[in-house]
Amino acid sequence: MTQAAERTALYRFFNADGALLYVGITKNFGQRWANHAKSKPWWPESQRHTAEWFDSRSEAEAAEKRAVVSENPKYNLVHKPRPSRVPVPRAAPLPQALADVSADYWTVADIATHWRVTTQTIRAYRSRKRGELPEPDHVYGRTPLWRPATIIGFARPGQGARTDLRDKTTRPEKTEDTE
Repeated sequence: MTQAAERTALYRFFNADGALLYVGITKNFGQRWANHAKSKPWWPESQRHTAEWFDSRSEAEAAEKRAVVSENPKYNLVHKPRPSRVPVPRAAPLPQALADVSADYWTVADIATHWRVTTQTIRAYRSRKRGELPEPDHVYGRTPLWRPATIIGFARPGQGARTDLRDKTTRPEKTEDTE
C-alpha cells in the first residue's frame, strides 16, 4: 500500500457555539459526510469541522481515542469514559409476617405467607389439582379454608417435583390374560 492510500484524517464537528459534537476518522470525507447526514441525528447541529491528517490509520485511531477521552465530544460513544457506577441504595426487605398458627383456619394468603410464595402460586397449586396443596378443610362461600395443622403437616413437593404422575410403587395387578 502506498503512503497516500494509508493517510487518514481525524475530524471534529462543532456546533454554532463552538461545542464539540463528534470526533471521527476517515480517508474519504465526501462518503463519510454523506453517511453522517443520513444516519446521525446530530448532523443538523453541525456548523463547522476541522481535519488533522495522519500517515497511517493506526495513528489516526490512537489520536481519535485520545481526543474522545480528553475532549469529551457530546455524541461519541466509543472510547468515551463511562461514569463510575454508583450503587443504588436498596431498601431492606420488610420482615415477612408469619401466619398465625393459633388461628382456626388459614386462607390462601396465610398459606402463601407460611410457604413464602405469592398468593397466585397457591391459587395455581389449587387449580391444577396435582397434589401440590391439600384439599381445603372447609369452604366458606367460595373461599377455601385450611386448618394450620393441615398445611404445616402437609408434605409439600420440592421444586421441580412431578406431582402429576402416578405413584410408581403401585402396579396394576396381573390377570390371567397378561401372564
